[in-house]
Amino acid sequence: MDKINYFSAEEAILLHDIEVIEKIGGLHGVKDKGRVFSVFEHLQNDDYYPDFETKLTVLVFNTVQFHMFNDGNKRSSIVFGIKFLTINHLDYLIPFFIETMENIVLWVAMGLIDFNFLKEIISSILYYEELTEKVKEKLVQIALAEENNK
Repeated sequence: MDKINYFSAEEAILLHDIEVIEKIGGLHGVKDKGRVFSVFEHLQNDDYYPDFETKLTVLVFNTVQFHMFNDGNKRSSIVFGIKFLTINHLDYLIPFFIETMENIVLWVAMGLIDFNFLKEIISSILYYEELTEKVKEKLVQIALAEENNK
């Protein structure tokens, strides 16, 4: 990918309010506006985040972990990922991205999936348009461990 396209923190806040809260429900508003702006500004730093899969991972992970909004952080992380894929002409990945990330973001929020494994999952989606066997095996291990902890 030659040039990566970005969207702004202002656009993210609108996406959160319109695409997540108004359509699905929940509390409007930003809990930490400075954090939202920080995430979206730092995302463009190629020294820290040198490639598309790292940037997409940062976007999803930080939206889930930082609780920047009053509600809908996990749902917003998926919507932001969809927007990032769309503006970078990777629309064909969106159905599988949504299907996969619905459960993944919950496990990220629960602390069961760390940044590095999330990047592995996202890389699998981007490069193979499916989850690799290695990723599937790790997900099964996480699911079994979580089931045993109940």
